[in-house]
Order: sequence, then C-alpha cells, then structure tokens
Amino acid sequence: MTLPAWVTTIFVIVEYLMKIIAIGVVPENRRPSSSSAWLLLILFLPVVGFPLYWLIGSPWVRGRRQQIQQRSDEVIKQHTLGLPVVPEGAHTSPALERILYMNRDLTGCRA
Repeated sequence: MTLPAWVTTIFVIVEYLMKIIAIGVVPENRRPSSSSAWLLLILFLPVVGFPLYWLIGSPWVRGRRQQIQQRSDEVIKQHTLGLPVVPEGAHTSPALERILYMNRDLTGCRA
C-alpha cells in the first residue's frame, strides 16, 4: 500500500518548513554549542528533534522556569531574613566567612 503523492508532498514541505523555522528560532539567546546540538537534532531527525525542542529547549519553558525560580527565591528570602549569615559566637576564618557570604549571595539561602 502506497501513500498518495499529495500526502508525501505535504510531508516534505512541512519537514522543510520546520527546518527553516528551526534555523531562525533555535540559535536566539543560546550558547553556540547548545544551538548546534539542537539544530543537528532537528535537521537530521526532525520528527524527533522538533517536538523535543518545543518540550524541553524552547525559550517559553526557560522563561517559565525563571519565573518559578524567582518566586521561590522570594519565599526563601522572606523566611531567612532574620537569620545571620555567620552564626553568632562561631569562630570562623575570614576565608570561610567569604564563602558563607558568597553562598548567600548566589543561592539566597543561609548556611
């Protein structure tokens, strides 16, 4: 059983359109190595690569993840606001104190 010619033609056209769109959309605001990996997957296996990109690698997913992270950072900051970075009475070296302050700045969590 063979497919009609028009079905095959539509499939080829859709495949090429997906590849052209991917070349324009995927590299935006992304590291070159990541862009290359996504484009290779989409260009060589478009049926697998395109849905995976829209599920995992799309900017919408990344933006939503950042919004959720910002909200959780605010909640953590509110709950740890009164806690000292270095416990009172603790005998620490200046190097350890710098690490604790850096930990707080990077993660928002007290040690």
